Amino acid sequence: MSYQLLKLSDVSKAYGPKEILQHVSLTISHGDRLAIIGENGVGKSTLARLITRIEFPDSGVIETAEALRIGYLPQEVEGSGKECTVGEFLVGRCHSLRIRMEALEAGLANKEVSEEVQRRLLGEWERCHEELQAAGGYDSGHRCKIVLGGLGLSGMDCSMPMAKISGGERSKVAFARLLLESPDLLVLDEPTNHLDIKAVEWLESFLSGYRGAVLMITHDRTFLNRVCNRLAELSPTAHQLTLYTGNYDAFLEEKKRERERKLCEFVQWNEEKKALRQLIRAKSFAEAKPPPPKDGNTMAYDSRGEHFLRSKSRILRQAKGRLEELEAEKLTHPIPKAYRGIYFEPLELCSTVAIEAIGVSKSYEGRTLFTEVSFELQKKARIVLQGDNGCGKTTLMNVILGAVPLDGGRVKTAPSVKIGYLDQNLEMFPSEGTVGETLMGAFTISEGRVQEELHKTGLADAGLLRKTIGTLSLGQKKRLLLLYLMLSKCNVLFLDEPTNHLDLTILESLEAALKTFQGAVFAVSHDRRFIERVATDVWRLENGRLREGGPNK
Repeated sequence: MSYQLLKLSDVSKAYGPKEILQHVSLTISHGDRLAIIGENGVGKSTLARLITRIEFPDSGVIETAEALRIGYLPQEVEGSGKECTVGEFLVGRCHSLRIRMEALEAGLANKEVSEEVQRRLLGEWERCHEELQAAGGYDSGHRCKIVLGGLGLSGMDCSMPMAKISGGERSKVAFARLLLESPDLLVLDEPTNHLDIKAVEWLESFLSGYRGAVLMITHDRTFLNRVCNRLAELSPTAHQLTLYTGNYDAFLEEKKRERERKLCEFVQWNEEKKALRQLIRAKSFAEAKPPPPKDGNTMAYDSRGEHFLRSKSRILRQAKGRLEELEAEKLTHPIPKAYRGIYFEPLELCSTVAIEAIGVSKSYEGRTLFTEVSFELQKKARIVLQGDNGCGKTTLMNVILGAVPLDGGRVKTAPSVKIGYLDQNLEMFPSEGTVGETLMGAFTISEGRVQEELHKTGLADAGLLRKTIGTLSLGQKKRLLLLYLMLSKCNVLFLDEPTNHLDLTILESLEAALKTFQGAVFAVSHDRRFIERVATDVWRLENGRLREGGPNK
């Protein structure tokens, strides 16, 4: 059964002079798996915050079904719940409902209260019971195990204080709590960012069978294909939504048909303008009179001449009027002019083997992450390293980079190697420096050149140069780091979750650039489409050992 849960009508939102959403209308119904896609900074997260009532529209109306329960997972989970244990945090709402029901039951057992109070208490108890039942509260222990296991937290000690677990674990625990609460509408902003492939695949299955509705913001194309049944694209120019039925591949097919249709319209529009200009030119410079009469009848000739001139004037007026109409339409070519976007021009890598690891080992707080790891990273190889969260993928990368000391083994780097590193946490730059100062200081280039280069990664905001790094969004920081790698001319790239926080246009530009990269690439990624398109080999780190796979087909 499908019924309406939430409706946006003519909703607009601006921050100062900057328009974010203009006259947006959208309906979300039971059973919807709706994805919001669009460029970074276009307003997707703003839309999510409006729907979850964290923010409010400047105009328009947001209507919801009666007693609608909305659950929200933001991109970055703040340190909430640090004062309680993991278990208490997970069942927080169910625990509160049970306590309230016990208090109501005590009131109902009191023979001194009036019948009216008894009815009120019973009504509230029934509402609490229904909510607890809907949230799976009577089976919370079993469901906790399923959800924690699915998200890769099967070994989590639920008696541990929330303050003692890592930021990544806290994000997953917050996600687990949200799923356990089973709200009518789940609003998920980049839900796959902190999950490994196994957890993402579990989440796909969970959401596909979810009893309510899901609104998701994600750039994981495989996830979109497997989960969503509707897409809404948010335009960076009109600030409005265009709705599409189906998954991401269906969206791409529809966009292709739209481009072909618009291209046909553009070609016809251009050809008609060209024909009208030629007609106007021909009529304007043609002979002013018809050919002279062959029979010498000058009176008839004058009459024909008058009709000729009137006809010519009418044709000119009609042609000029039609040309004005066409030019007022101001159609643009639907396929943009060549946009270079992300590209790499690395220094020459002279050695066949860029980096060699020999018997590398590392332990942390008494736990062995990996031992006796050996491999060669060869020129033009694009290696993607996989493994469960916490197995040591990022640590292995940092050991090779020299950022973390080895416990055993050694790393040999070829003399011509110049390494570039894209860190997952985007902490490479000091947060207090401005964008302009950071790039001009690193590469001794002018402010004008910096502005020009920023455009290549979609950072076209004129005021961005003066912004401090700490005020940038996650997507802006990621693109700034990519630009830094481009300008550095690195010939060996270490990329830790490179596709997180990138919109689909920049992501595909990055993939295209990496496929033609003349150096070597070593990446950690859970993005399956990225792996399919970019990797030459896929390796796996498990049980402390590195297992090198065959070529990626």
